[in-house]
Parts: sequence; structure tokens; C-alpha cells
Amino acid sequence: MSSHYFAFVLDEKSRSEILARVGRSFEKTIAHHVTIEFNPTDGVADKFPQDSDVRVIGYARGENIECVAVSVNGKTERADGSFYHVTVSLRPPAKPVDSNKLKNEVVQVDDFKIFGKFEMVKK
Repeated sequence: MSSHYFAFVLDEKSRSEILARVGRSFEKTIAHHVTIEFNPTDGVADKFPQDSDVRVIGYARGENIECVAVSVNGKTERADGSFYHVTVSLRPPAKPVDSNKLKNEVVQVDDFKIFGKFEMVKK
């Protein structure tokens, strides 16, 4: 059984802007998407129109991972209680999902709009 998720996949310009503003603290660069929902429920795509306002609002760095916190149409928390974010870089064995552990470490930054496309992504 293949798993999938619904995400806001960054366009190249927004990816480059995040990397330029934040840099990379660890050797594996990700900066690819904002997960909206794992194994998405029916109708989730209808809740996120392509013209949604998606903004970087914060930054967090842990021992082996860093991310930027994101708001989607003014909301920062996903339906599952974790927060919207883009994993920027990591040091293995950390995995992108480990960014969720940084929720309480986020410091506010001057927000900026990012662009991309909401879509289903297969793992």
C-alpha cells in the first residue's frame, strides 16, 4: 500500500527565497513542501484553493534539523495538531517529520509570502 499526502509544493523561486533568507545549517537540503495532511481525507483539496495566502512566519532549529513555520490562510496549526512548516535542512538520521518536534521552538521572523501549488504527493 503506497502512502501519500496533500501538500503545498513550493515553486523554485519560493524555495530559493527560503534558502537565501535562512541558509542551510545541515548537509541535506529539503525545502520542498508544506504538508497539509497525511493520507488525506476526501475533500481536503477543496479546503485549500490554489490562491491561498501562504506565508513564512517563523524559524526553528534543533540539533539535527531546521524548519520555517508557515501560515496558510492565517492558520498555523494542522488538523492533526502539528504545525505548518517547511523542513529546510537536516542531518541524518533526522527525518523531515522531526520538524514537528520544533513547534515550541519557533521564533517569529518578518513574514513573507511563498508560492507553489497544492497537490497530492506520493511517498
